[in-house]
Amino acid sequence: MSFENTMLDQLLFGWVDGSFYRPMKEVQRYRIYDIDDNTSVLVANTLGVAKDDLTVKMVGDMLTIKGETEQPDIKDKASVNYSFRLSKEKKVSNIEWKNADGFTYVYFHYEEPAEIDISYKD
Repeated sequence: MSFENTMLDQLLFGWVDGSFYRPMKEVQRYRIYDIDDNTSVLVANTLGVAKDDLTVKMVGDMLTIKGETEQPDIKDKASVNYSFRLSKEKKVSNIEWKNADGFTYVYFHYEEPAEIDISYKD
């Protein structure tokens, strides 16, 4: 079922005033933030999908976030199906995730870059 802006909708639910702010636009599916040199967080828009219905999986260099939750009050469902290929520029040592307030946060912890000893060659 989709929302249609009919004359009845306008009569019953006319827009009076309001505002909202979210760190991502509604049309933006995800955004990546660098926390520090060794940690990044991917924030995926998963509004309407329950934590228990989400799957976050890493296979090779491919991260997937999938889920679907029935919305019985409106006879509809919310779903997400994202795939991300990780860069091989940094080596990931650990991945953690959490779900809060309509967003899924995937934290990537990277290994410290190894210092390579470079010697002079005669």
